[in-house]
Amino acid sequence: MGNGDIVKRILVLLVALALFLLPSSGLLADADNQFQGHFVRQDAPPPISDGSLDTLTVGGGGSDGVVRVRYQESGLSLCANLVDPPRPLRGFVSGFGTIDNGTLRLDATLYCVVPGQGLVEETQLPDDFIFVFRYDEASDTVDFEGLCMHRPNEGPCD
Repeated sequence: MGNGDIVKRILVLLVALALFLLPSSGLLADADNQFQGHFVRQDAPPPISDGSLDTLTVGGGGSDGVVRVRYQESGLSLCANLVDPPRPLRGFVSGFGTIDNGTLRLDATLYCVVPGQGLVEETQLPDDFIFVFRYDEASDTVDFEGLCMHRPNEGPCD
């Protein structure tokens, strides 16, 4: 095998690897998934709210409309009762959601990160809690329970 054959095989391997990795990296946008990428919002400080940083991360979708979703809050009030004295803790949901007409639905269980215990399922919420996020194409923002989430590189919602 000559040097030319080795170079050709390496190039074919690199092209195949690039075609495999680019769609999963988010570098190629999924035209049907307006949610793809990251959204953030900062809660108001106490006593108005818990002051947490909220993040929504949505992966690319398959042909079936199912996408990988992770929603997290750095200080979730629903987790506060799991420690003494009570205080907001990091909490998150992670799973697969579906997108239909600008609405992302996620059936998931909420988990709280409790110091010394690790992940604890929050029992205040039903097991099949449904998280609903609505995309606003005009502002490229997401509404979650009346709260606006924006892309990290954009300013906060008005």
